[in-house]
Amino acid sequence: MPAAYSSQLSRLRLLELGRMDKGCSNCHALYWIDEIQQNSSQSSPVWESYCKQDLVQLPLLAQLPGYLKDLLARTDAIGHQFKDNLRQYNATFAFTSLDCNIASSEERTSNENSRGGLHAFQIHGEPYHLQGPLLPSDDNSNLSYAQLYIYDPSYAAERRSERNSNLDPEIIRELSFMLSQCNPFAQIYRHAYEILNERESSDDSANNNNASPDIVISPNMRMRLIEGGDRRTQNLPTMEEAAAIIPTEYGDRSFHDIVLTLRSAVNSTSISLRD
Repeated sequence: MPAAYSSQLSRLRLLELGRMDKGCSNCHALYWIDEIQQNSSQSSPVWESYCKQDLVQLPLLAQLPGYLKDLLARTDAIGHQFKDNLRQYNATFAFTSLDCNIASSEERTSNENSRGGLHAFQIHGEPYHLQGPLLPSDDNSNLSYAQLYIYDPSYAAERRSERNSNLDPEIIRELSFMLSQCNPFAQIYRHAYEILNERESSDDSANNNNASPDIVISPNMRMRLIEGGDRRTQNLPTMEEAAAIIPTEYGDRSFHDIVLTLRSAVNSTSISLRD
């Protein structure tokens, strides 16, 4: 070290804020005492960074279904098995899969070597939610994702267990029944399947080969039947009419529509929903 070197560390002063133990009287969020509003005092402190003096009120989180709550609280082998494989259980019951353009192994290797650090999941462009038709193109052996929600929970649980042999089949079975009862999308998808299946049967009996109805689920969870498409190409509908509305409390949603078809059209096996 050069003789003339002088460390700058001695000029740094320790900033002591004290304990973060002062609570807002409205939302009970914790603050440091120095965060009080300028027009208040330490004897009568006022904060408003979080709740704006009780003007902002966040709803409490909904209670978890009983079975899921018990699983998360369990400390035995079953509880550990569930929590150790939580990501796989979550994927097992997903309605859609991830669709994206994944970077090649050569690109990933080049990027990681140039910048160092941990391995990263690298994609090009935008990710999508990939959703297929409600019925598989060949037989029921390839059922997956949302397709499983239109069947009896016992049957769906068997198919999920076949695809995930390392998971507990009893947990899969109980979760299948739980979601069929409390998940609003599971109920809507089953009802959509019943409508599309009934409409297809009536169209076939009338020899109407051009009708290929779709069901659109809007952000406010309302269901609309779209008729007049072409089964061969899935053209845009030439007319539409309101066919079914599901009354539900999920009215304050602001996302994209979900389009459901009964079967795949020719040269079309999936529907991509932008996240």
